Amino acid sequence: MKINLNNDDTQKLYKLLETKQDNISIADLLNNLCFSFEPHPNIYENGINDKDINKNSINLIYDLFELDPNNSDNASVINSYLSDSFKHINLNEYNDNPYKKSVKIKETTQNSYKLHYLTYNKFSYFPYKDVEVDDSNFYKEKTTIGISNEDYSFLTLSKNNNIWMCITPNEINTMKYSINKAHDNVITFGLGLGYYAYMVSLKKEVTTITIVERDVEIINLFNTYILPHFEFKNKIKIIKEDAIEYIKETKLANYDYAFFDLWHNAEDGLPLYLQIKKLEIIPPQDYWIEESLICMYRRCLLTVFEESLYEYSDDAYRKAKNSIDKIINELYFKTKNIRFKSYEEIDNFISKNNLLKFMQK
Repeated sequence: MKINLNNDDTQKLYKLLETKQDNISIADLLNNLCFSFEPHPNIYENGINDKDINKNSINLIYDLFELDPNNSDNASVINSYLSDSFKHINLNEYNDNPYKKSVKIKETTQNSYKLHYLTYNKFSYFPYKDVEVDDSNFYKEKTTIGISNEDYSFLTLSKNNNIWMCITPNEINTMKYSINKAHDNVITFGLGLGYYAYMVSLKKEVTTITIVERDVEIINLFNTYILPHFEFKNKIKIIKEDAIEYIKETKLANYDYAFFDLWHNAEDGLPLYLQIKKLEIIPPQDYWIEESLICMYRRCLLTVFEESLYEYSDDAYRKAKNSIDKIINELYFKTKNIRFKSYEEIDNFISKNNLLKFMQK
């Protein structure tokens, strides 16, 4: 990668890289806030008002993470990212969700897996939607965090005491789009708790749902405890197979719509997502939390931009400690001979539409 910018464009590039780091820092902060499950009743001391909830939440963050509110850098980043990130959620919609009302099971353990219920305690924070990106503001990533004054229990699948999947408001929200698009003969990759398959099976426009899952334990759990609650179980077919192998074998030629949900989060999902994107031919395909996956890919690419400013050599990209390092290394060699003479060229290169094309090369 060769970068030759004028002074103004160089400053824009530095701002872009600074925003990337702020995106990561804020995401880590919000993850820690949400996954503590700790209730914070004082957030509602002024009643149900999103403006006050945001103000109180920001004050809480300063206290919890021991941040100095008088530090102008802290205040600038936190106020910029979080001033409208917290939202009171009325849980009626999620308690009335068809899956939640129909699929009610007793807790059970089978080998390494456990089906059970967890609870978001009232006044605790939880992820609410997928990330939103402001591409006109140096690709700033904004996340909406929910909080409610009610408890919310949700079905959970754990493996070796680690949460594998759960039917939370975030899960429900991030699948709405792909559920609405499904039609005719649908194929979905990744079984989990069968939420996507259940919701799609309710649609008159959907004739069949083929589920590709390679873990026989998950298949057995689903068939024994969850599938009996499906009103339209006759639409469901499960194939025990590896996703990549099945795509290569079939090219998905007999399906009208495909949905992929094979990962727990963007970081662990990015390598597999990139593999699948290169095989994308037919039919129309959608991916769970795709916006987050694209953000993670962009961050990897921006790391290459940043390191190119410090003139990292080829040797720095010969080894990888983890899957994300491997992607960064691949991006380095993939972009090694590309020249950028303006910030506009960089901006176009890292745009969502271009990245989706670049992944498939």
